[in-house]
Amino acid sequence: MNFADYMIPDAGSMPRMEIHYRESPSPHSIGGFKGMGESGAVNPPAAIANAVTDALKPFGIKVNHTPIQPGWIVDAVTAAQV
Repeated sequence: MNFADYMIPDAGSMPRMEIHYRESPSPHSIGGFKGMGESGAVNPPAAIANAVTDALKPFGIKVNHTPIQPGWIVDAVTAAQV
């Protein structure tokens, strides 16, 4: 079995979905807001750092900072090969 055996999903093959909203305002803030917009700013850099660490695992390199610059990757791989 390979990727050619799988159909690419399209709008016609998706199951019917219903969206239900459930509100639970925070009693601790004016307006009832809870962490608006935080997930979009906090999670991606950590996910990218983990992906780069996974890619560099053969070299024994761990990424524990962001932003990750291309030059840093080149220097780290070069140092690991010495």
